[in-house]
Amino acid sequence: MIAAVRQARDAAALVRRGAIAVVSVNETTSSMSHAIDAARARRPYTSPSVAALVVEELFSQVEEAAPLPPPATSLSTRERELLGLICAGKTDREAAAELGISVHTVRSHRQSMMKKLGVRGAAQLVRTAIERRLIDR
Repeated sequence: MIAAVRQARDAAALVRRGAIAVVSVNETTSSMSHAIDAARARRPYTSPSVAALVVEELFSQVEEAAPLPPPATSLSTRERELLGLICAGKTDREAAAELGISVHTVRSHRQSMMKKLGVRGAAQLVRTAIERRLIDR
């Protein structure tokens, strides 16, 4: 199922009900096409604009929580820059262009960050970054 949302809480509710691809109601044709392809392949997909909504919602929840101790693992400056772009909903290609590096290097940095932080997947990476306050808004 592909679902279109306006708010972050709607995205979470739809995923709980079985949506595999979530896009914004104001999404581009390209993102809709990616969502359809992902749904056909039974791969989860969240458009960059929905990812940004969800990240903003998570930030608002973290602000209300008690501060966490600093993480045991430190990320490099470049990894933190990339993490900020990932949390902003940038695609690998967009992040690579913005940082002036290859898409392969973006993927390599993301894998390194996930290993250092002990997470699996981009969603856990974003959540951990927010919870541990590893990025600036």
